[in-house]
Amino acid sequence: MASASALAVVAEHLRPEGGVVDYSLQAYGLWLEKLLYSRTSVRGIDFHRTTAVYPYGGNIACRDGYVAIFVIEERQWRGFAAMIGRPEWLTDERFADGVLRSSNRAPIAAELAAWCASRTVEEVITAGTKHDVPMGRVRRPRDVLSSDVLLDRGFFRPRHSDLGTIAVPSLPFGPAAGGRVDRPSPQLGADQPG
Repeated sequence: MASASALAVVAEHLRPEGGVVDYSLQAYGLWLEKLLYSRTSVRGIDFHRTTAVYPYGGNIACRDGYVAIFVIEERQWRGFAAMIGRPEWLTDERFADGVLRSSNRAPIAAELAAWCASRTVEEVITAGTKHDVPMGRVRRPRDVLSSDVLLDRGFFRPRHSDLGTIAVPSLPFGPAAGGRVDRPSPQLGADQPG
C-alpha cells in the first residue's frame, strides 16, 4: 500500500497541470490499511508474518485445522462477543470502540484462541454464520491442489520445468484452457445437473 501511495503522489506531482491525490476514492484500500498505519507509526510495530494480523482474529487454530476471522464492523463485534460467549464485553469500557479493542486486544485474542482450539473448523464456521461473523476455512495446500471443483474446472495445467511436469494454476477458460470450455460455469439461479 505504501508503494502504491507513493507512486500515486509522484504521478500526480509530475502531471503537467499538477494535481491532487484524492484518497477518498481509494477508501477501501486505505481503510483496510488503517490498522497498519497506526500500528507502525504510533506503536512502532515491526511488521512480519507473525505481526501483520488484525488486532484479534486472523488465522486461528481449531481442533482440526484453521479458520480466518475478520472482525471490523461494530455489528460484527457484537456477533463476535455473542459467538464466543462474552456478551459482557459489549458493555466493558476496555472494548467500547475499535481503537480501544485494538489497544486491549490481548484478552480478546486469548479468549478467541481458546474458544477456537476447543472446537472443530466446522463448529466455528457454523457459529460464525449464526452470529454474522466473517470467517472462512483456511485450506491446506494439498487440499487446494486436490479440490474436486478446481480439478473439474481444469484450473491446474501441466507445465514442464527443471523439476519435471508440475501443476500450476491457470484460468479454467479461454486460451489458457486451449480456447475451449469443457464445462461452463453455473449461472446464478440456474438448475444444476446431477
